[in-house]
Amino acid sequence: MSGFKPVLTKKYKRYGKVYHSQLTEFEVKIVPQQEITIRQALSEEVRLKWDFIGERKFRVGDWAEYDSWNLNYLGQIVAITNKTVTIVDYPDSHNPCKKRLDLHTFCWRNFSKSVEEKRAANAETRMYI
Repeated sequence: MSGFKPVLTKKYKRYGKVYHSQLTEFEVKIVPQQEITIRQALSEEVRLKWDFIGERKFRVGDWAEYDSWNLNYLGQIVAITNKTVTIVDYPDSHNPCKKRLDLHTFCWRNFSKSVEEKRAANAETRMYI
C-alpha cells in the first residue's frame, strides 16, 4: 500500500440544502506533525486540468499559500494533522495569525505553483496595485 488516501471536499449546507462530500482530484500521504505529500489522482480528465503533474511535499516549517485576492498570501506551516494544515502568517511578528485549512483547500491552493513562482507573481502584481 502506498499510503496515499483520497481527499474529499467538506460537507456544507446552503439555503437549507445539504451538499455532501465529494471526491476530488487529489490524494495525500500524511505523516502527522512532520510532512504532507500531495499528488494527483490517476485519471485522464484530471491530468488535463493542471499544468503540473507530479507530487509536492511540504514539511513543518515550509512556506505555503493560505489565501489569495490580488496577491497570494503566504505563511509558514506550523502543524499538520490528518484533517487540517495550520499556517501562521507573519510568524516573527508581535501578532501572528493562525489559518487552519482543510486538506482540499490546502491541496488546490498549493499544488500547481511553487512558492518561488508565487513570490515572483506577487512582486510583479505589487507594481500595479
